[in-house]
Amino acid sequence: MAAGMNTDSFEVNVKDFQGRSVVIRVDPTWDVSRIKREISNQTRVTPNDFRIVFAGQTLADNQTLWDIGVQGYSTLHCIRFRGFDVKMATPLKDVASQLSQMTTTDAPTPHVDRSLSDAPQAQVHHSFYVYCKKPCDGMAPGKLRVRCADCKDASFLLLGEGPGSWDDILTGRKLHGQCNRAGGCTGTGRDAEFFFKCSAHATLETEECVALHMIRSNSVMVECASCLSVSDLVMVFACPERHCLCVDCFTQYCQVELTSRRFIEKRGVGYTLRCPAGCEGSEVTESHHFRLLGKDLYNRYQRFGTEEFVLQMGGVLCPNAGCGMGLLPDDTGRRVQCPREIGMGGCGFVFCRACKSEFHEGACRQPSNPEPANGTEGAAFQVSAENLERAGWIQANERFIQTSTKACPRCKVPVEKSGGCMHMTCGMAACRYEWCWICLVEWNRQCQATHWFG
Repeated sequence: MAAGMNTDSFEVNVKDFQGRSVVIRVDPTWDVSRIKREISNQTRVTPNDFRIVFAGQTLADNQTLWDIGVQGYSTLHCIRFRGFDVKMATPLKDVASQLSQMTTTDAPTPHVDRSLSDAPQAQVHHSFYVYCKKPCDGMAPGKLRVRCADCKDASFLLLGEGPGSWDDILTGRKLHGQCNRAGGCTGTGRDAEFFFKCSAHATLETEECVALHMIRSNSVMVECASCLSVSDLVMVFACPERHCLCVDCFTQYCQVELTSRRFIEKRGVGYTLRCPAGCEGSEVTESHHFRLLGKDLYNRYQRFGTEEFVLQMGGVLCPNAGCGMGLLPDDTGRRVQCPREIGMGGCGFVFCRACKSEFHEGACRQPSNPEPANGTEGAAFQVSAENLERAGWIQANERFIQTSTKACPRCKVPVEKSGGCMHMTCGMAACRYEWCWICLVEWNRQCQATHWFG
């Protein structure tokens, strides 16, 4: 048992061969064989006749729940290998019905195994980060999961090593496997679909989080393009050089560009930013990254995005202080009235479309202190060319690989890393030990869930 390990029991959901569910109370010291015995008691199917699938892989009998990274409300899937009828020893409870009847006040407090971060011998290294709406309301470490792309069932077995890059995750149906859904898959059952859950707390089967795929754990020690610090987390843009900003500088960059209205509108993406160097194709394509700005600035980002859309559609913004409602007048006349409707916003202000002052007859008067046009006020966020050369993820990763070797934890033979996957296999024929490049331990489900690639 690892130091600091939490042995409090918790409940997991087990789906049997016919798609039915049962809740089993377990503790993290149980191994898979113990779980299989519990299932056997329920189904009268011998443990040798089925296997348990979790996160796209079959589980070894000697793996403990703590090794696998199972938390409260996790779902384990049973796959049987013989064509016989299952005879139930006792009726199975429908956990989906049980969970749907829970309310905020009477639901049990989910168990969270804090030992995953507290135990020095079993520290979890995260490469995946997500936006968790509740209860975290912010960025949190994420864990990677896989399911069938057709029927969304998690009793899906991957073929091969699994994803080696974010492209494998974000590109739909790129990797393949076999769906083992009870009663058969509703589609081909061959394509994998990846999704994320929050690692900071126990989650229900239906809960998912948005992947912040541009946030990376700074394993290659790249410098920030603005402050040149080497931070634990960096924002990696999609330009050819993969320019990087630390999270603090990214939020500062967003704030400066938002205030100056230098965000851009990109078809299929929305109101967004490019990397500080303005590289083509480097836009932030997942708007949840802007959640890092905090609630107030994120609301401002959403409002400005709506306003920008209205302007591009040929509309105008109400110039009255405190309003700013987007308007799409039916005609091209100078007189525009901001509507005042209950529940719809608006202030009722009537203004001149040409000069944005209170409506008037005759020629517009030039204001004594004209306001700067949108997109030109304030200083831009600046990064030097020298800093950009030092802040490229691709070059930093290449340098890291060229200068970094690690010894196989079993046979101690030096190994060089040549790809994105952290799942290493020793090249020595007499060893062939499978281990994690980051943790330097035998490859396990925690490593798969939190840093399968990097």
